[in-house]
This record gives sequence, structure tokens and C-alpha cells, in this order.
Amino acid sequence: MLRLIVLTLVILFAGFYSPAQVRIFVKDAVSGKPLPSANAINANNGSVYVAASDGRIENQDITKGIVLTISYVGYKAKSITVVEGDNIALLEADYLLMSDITVIGYEDNRKLNEIAAAYAIAPAATFRRFGDDSMVRPMNTLPGIRFEERSPISYRVSIRGSLLRAPFGVRNVKVYWNGIPFTDPNGNSPLNAIDMNNIGSVEVIKGPAGSVFGAGMGGVLNIKGESVVANPVSASDWLRTGFLRLSKLICQHQYLFQ
Repeated sequence: MLRLIVLTLVILFAGFYSPAQVRIFVKDAVSGKPLPSANAINANNGSVYVAASDGRIENQDITKGIVLTISYVGYKAKSITVVEGDNIALLEADYLLMSDITVIGYEDNRKLNEIAAAYAIAPAATFRRFGDDSMVRPMNTLPGIRFEERSPISYRVSIRGSLLRAPFGVRNVKVYWNGIPFTDPNGNSPLNAIDMNNIGSVEVIKGPAGSVFGAGMGGVLNIKGESVVANPVSASDWLRTGFLRLSKLICQHQYLFQ
């Protein structure tokens, strides 16, 4: 009986004093999708850990305070210092290192090297470098593309010399918003209806080769929205924030309590 009691106490204490669980989730910084098979290198002993299919890295050797270098093919490597609980590592795509890009058109996957076209990308960093009032300056950083704005948010788009224009939009250019056709059936693309604050990046296929995605001999613009990663808020954080706001309000109006 005494042995059973001692064994029970040992199990209970082992459960109470077990080290905190540490997990790392590797995700794409733009889309928030997990990056399976991403590598994490331990800076202390050189051990390498591989992410699961959901982008999760979990190992008993990964403890609080160690430094991990997270890498994935086609993405910029990133170093993080591990903290207790869940750690989220957001990797940014490195377009200069990406050797193979797959574009989708009418349910037909085609690799970039299979399309006889020039391809250009304006990443989110380019849009954040300029103001949020117009697409002209960030898009004009791409070669072979000319954006003009004759009046506020009234664009003219020239891709390799193609400059057809509709009264209230751009013609001869196929525009997609997160993979959904944005160009109306008449071939008109009202770019002025897109809020600059919602643009994450823009992919461009120049010239007639973009016709594999539909009518539009000038090219294709695939505009991607900026993804938002929600931060979880616990009940204790909510109560603490509310208490701080209440304290600040009382201090500002303390004369009411005199």
C-alpha cells in the first residue's frame, strides 16, 4: 500500500514539474500557410529539426532560450530565440532564389519555364516603401511596365507598349484579385476600386503570353491581398487591459471623486 502511495505521488509531482511544452510553427509571411519540411538548426549544438506537414517543429531538445535558424527552399532564413509555449516563425519569400514558380490559369498548372513570357513581381516591401495613395510609384519600379495617373485613382497601364484604356478603367490587361478574375466580361478592369491598403503584392506576366489566362494581349496582373495574422488574446490579457484602461480613466477624472 505504501509503495502505491509513493508511486502515485511521484507521478503527480512529475506531472506538475514537467518542463513547459515548446513548439515552433513555420508559416509563409504573406499567406500564413504552413511550410512543411522546413529546417531548423540549433545554434548551440548544430542539431537539425524538420517541420511536420502542418509546419510544426517539436522536439524535447528544443527548450526556452536557444536560438534556431529557420530555413525553407525559396525563402529567406530567419533566426528566432525560443520562448515558452508556441513560437511562430514567419518566413518571407526570396524571389531571387526561387527557381520554379507555378502559375494557375483555368485549372491548368503551368510552370514559369513552360510559359514564353517575362515575369515580374512587386513584393509587399515595395508597396510599403511608398505611400498608400497610388499604385504608380511601386508599379513603375518593375521593368517594361508603365503606370500613369491622369487624375486621382484613374490609371493608365502600359505593359510593353499596350496602352488601351476604357472610360472608367484599364483594358487589354487581365487582372486577378487573389486568383479571382477582377476584370469584367467586357474586358474592363476598374483598378481604382482597389484599396491600396489591401494590396500585399502584385505578380505581372508581360505581353501576349498572358492570354493563357484569358483575353488580354497586354498582360496579366495578379494582385494579392495582404494577409493578417491574428494574435490570440487570453482572458487574463483582456482583464489586465481593461483594468489599465479603467485606472487611466479614473486618473484623468479623479476630480469627480473628490
